[in-house]
Amino acid sequence: MSSKHLQTGDSKPAFDSSKRFRIYSMRFCPFAQRPILVAAAKGLNFDIVNIKLRKDLPEWYPSINPLCKVPAIEFPDGEPIYESLIVSDLLDDLYPEKQLHPKDPKEKAKQKIFIQSFGETLIPSFYKGRQEQEKTGKTSEEMVKNIANVEEYLAKQKSNFFGGDEAGMLDFMVWPWFERLPLFYTLSVDTHPNLTNWVNLMQNEPAVKETALSTENHLKFYEGYKNGQPDYDFL
Repeated sequence: MSSKHLQTGDSKPAFDSSKRFRIYSMRFCPFAQRPILVAAAKGLNFDIVNIKLRKDLPEWYPSINPLCKVPAIEFPDGEPIYESLIVSDLLDDLYPEKQLHPKDPKEKAKQKIFIQSFGETLIPSFYKGRQEQEKTGKTSEEMVKNIANVEEYLAKQKSNFFGGDEAGMLDFMVWPWFERLPLFYTLSVDTHPNLTNWVNLMQNEPAVKETALSTENHLKFYEGYKNGQPDYDFL
């Protein structure tokens, strides 16, 4: 794992022959955290190469992902693949020893629908809600509604996790945003009893412990990013 974020002018690192694959990431990116959570939950031996984004992007990275975003996955003998959900699904297919998607095809489809809906509703409202709170000091109604919808979905599952009695793919796909939620919104055990319990359980998941950052560290990076001076390597 590269401790520093590679930037313009840095060479592409050689593959570590002891690793199965590498994931290109940016330490504070919730999308990049998704496949890292999956790989960690599966106990896979992999490498992480952190890179700076936008104007500081390494010159060779567009050949990995022409969208110039993270995450992307690269194998020693294969073409790179990108997009967080696609990479996460790929890992579940390639290494099925510990399957994170439900084995039942219908349940798998239902969870994929929820993940897609989460990406279309809650994720955009997360960023808009954060901006609105900074301007007005209030939580947006859209954000409150979307959190309530997630609480309702989890309540209907009648289980501790979204996928059943243990954390699965859906849990790991939505976790990165709930890890960052305390930046501007606090869950209430009275209003969100199921989500509050789920967050507490997820914080004890080995894969989450391995990848999680504190609210303070997320806030420090966000403040620099917002001001156009992100400090990628303060950790």
